[in-house]
Amino acid sequence: MPSAPPVSATNTAVATPTKTKPAAVTTPAATVAVKPAASIPPPALEKPAAASGSAAMRIDGRVELIGAGGQQVESTEVSNTVVYFVPAAGAPKPKPGHFSIVMRNKHFEPDLLVIPAGSSVSFPNQDEILHNVFSLTPGANFDLGLYGEGQSAETNFNSATLVQAFCNVHHSMHTDILVLGTPWFVRVGANGAFNLVGMPAGAGTVYFWNPRSGLQRHDVVLPLTAELSEKLLATKPAIPDHSRKDGQSYRPTRP
Repeated sequence: MPSAPPVSATNTAVATPTKTKPAAVTTPAATVAVKPAASIPPPALEKPAAASGSAAMRIDGRVELIGAGGQQVESTEVSNTVVYFVPAAGAPKPKPGHFSIVMRNKHFEPDLLVIPAGSSVSFPNQDEILHNVFSLTPGANFDLGLYGEGQSAETNFNSATLVQAFCNVHHSMHTDILVLGTPWFVRVGANGAFNLVGMPAGAGTVYFWNPRSGLQRHDVVLPLTAELSEKLLATKPAIPDHSRKDGQSYRPTRP
């Protein structure tokens, strides 16, 4: 998989208090150079899309997720697959937005979020216990600090990358944030089917990504004459191996 060129990204954490509780104390991450790991999807080039005046193209297909290397896969996990398209001439810069991942019942909801580069994500706490969201992803690291029920904090994601976020208190809490530099992306359905629409005609690359399998790609020329069929092998555990934000192991008594 090709590597993305180094860019700079700044992630700031801003606590948002409720009317009845004080704001959380947060720690903004420093400005660092992005050095994508091999598992990070490459960003789209931020150029005008080729043949933007032509009729919009579509890609139809189906994805199958199969357990490999002793990994077990639930039938619902195929719907965590993301399909996105990058024209050979480069994609237009996607419009950023504001998104939310709720902490509830010691889980992140959702456990997978796909956003355009430049977007912000808030992490409201709806549990009656403390949480501390953090990520050690190179170039997108952040630490939102410890805060309680009814409080929230947020951070920005300025560069296309895969961000793995965890809770410093609870080992089982994990969410993936896939930040993309293209406006053309879609999650597949429960049956593995997908429809990606609105692309320009011409050459480009279709990427398939699932948290359990990593990234696969196909070079195509639109319009296609047949549906795409992709088989992904789940070789990764449902909860990635990780440590606390200080590099120490979680206590065995904490779920």
